Amino acid sequence: MAQISILVTLCACCLIIVRTDATLYPIIQRYEIRENKQYVNATVEEVGDYEFNRTYLLRMEALREIRDLKGGFSYSIRAFDGAIQSALLSRSFDLCEFIRRPNSNRLVKMYYDLTKRNSNVPNCPYLAGYIVTLNITATNFPIPGFIPETDYMIETKIFTRAGTMLILETRWYGSLVNITFYLVLALNQVPATVSLSGYKFTPFVTHVQVTDNPKFLNTTVEIISTINENRMNLDFNVLQPIHNPRMMVVLWLNVGSGALQAPFYNQTIDICSLIKNPGTHRLVQIVYRELRRHGNVPTGCPIASMLYKFRGISTSQMRLPAFFTQTDFMVDIIGLTGTGGVRTIESRWYGEVNRVKCNVAARC
Repeated sequence: MAQISILVTLCACCLIIVRTDATLYPIIQRYEIRENKQYVNATVEEVGDYEFNRTYLLRMEALREIRDLKGGFSYSIRAFDGAIQSALLSRSFDLCEFIRRPNSNRLVKMYYDLTKRNSNVPNCPYLAGYIVTLNITATNFPIPGFIPETDYMIETKIFTRAGTMLILETRWYGSLVNITFYLVLALNQVPATVSLSGYKFTPFVTHVQVTDNPKFLNTTVEIISTINENRMNLDFNVLQPIHNPRMMVVLWLNVGSGALQAPFYNQTIDICSLIKNPGTHRLVQIVYRELRRHGNVPTGCPIASMLYKFRGISTSQMRLPAFFTQTDFMVDIIGLTGTGGVRTIESRWYGEVNRVKCNVAARC
C-alpha cells in the first residue's frame, strides 16, 4: 500500500495538465469535382490517415491554351444532412488578376497564402500542358469569428472565355469542429491529446405577437421565464374545422443588429403531411415533438374544432442544430387554410439562442 501511495504521489508531481482555448477547425468529409474535358483534366489525391490532418492535392492540367480565368466561391452552412442549406459568404473575382496582385482581395489572400506555400500556381495564361497543383490542408485555415460551428459546403467555380465557359467546379462537404487542446506535461516530454467540448443550442423565447382570424381561431400564449428556464403554455381554440391547413415558417437570425437579412429559413408546410410524417420537416419537428409531449395535437385532417392545450413546454428540451450559434432570432408563423390561402393566424416570436454546456442536468 505504501509503495502504491508513493507511486501516485510521484505521478501527481510529474504531470501538469494545461487547458488551452477551444478553436474551430474545418474537417473535410467528402468532395465532388467536375471538369470540362475540353479545357482541363483535374484529379484529387488524399494524403493522411486521419480527418484532422488530411491533405488534399488538387492537380489541374490545361488541355488547351487558357488565356483568362474568372472564379468564385460560396460558403454555405448545412443542417439535417443538407435539408437546410444557406449561403453565408460568397465572392467572385478575376483569378488571373488575383494571382498577379493577391492584395486585391484580402479575404481570399488569407487562405491563398497558406495554400501557395506548398503549391505550384503559375501566372496566366496557361498553355496546353501547364499543370497547377494546390496543396490543401483544411485544418491550417483560420475560421473568422462570424462563422458558426456547424456543417458546411464550400463550392468553387472557375470560368474562362470572359466568364462564359465553366471549366472546373468543386464542392467540399464537412464540419467545423470545436476542439479543446489539453497539453499533458510529463517530465521532459510534451505529448498532446485532444478533447471535444460538448455544447447544445436551445431557444429562449422572450415575447410573442399574435393576431387571430376570429372566424377560425382564438389563441392564448403565456411565457414563464426565469434565469435558467423558459416554459410556455399555449391554448388554440379552433372554432370551425380547418381544411387543407398549411403553415408558413420564416426564420431570421441576428435581428438585433438592426440590419434585417434575407430569411435563413422560409418554408410553407402542409400540416396534414406533418401529422402523418413529422420527419419530413426536421427543423419544425423539433418544436412539434415538444408539443406532442405537452398537449393534444391534432391527429388528422381537417383540423377538428376543439380546444388544443399545451402546458409547460420547455424550450430547453428543444435541441437546435449548431448553425444557430449564439444569436437572437425572429420567427413568423402564419396559418393558412383552403385553396385561397385564407390566413387563420399570424404570429411573430422573438427570442435568443443560448449555448449551454452539456452536463448531467443538461444532456446533449
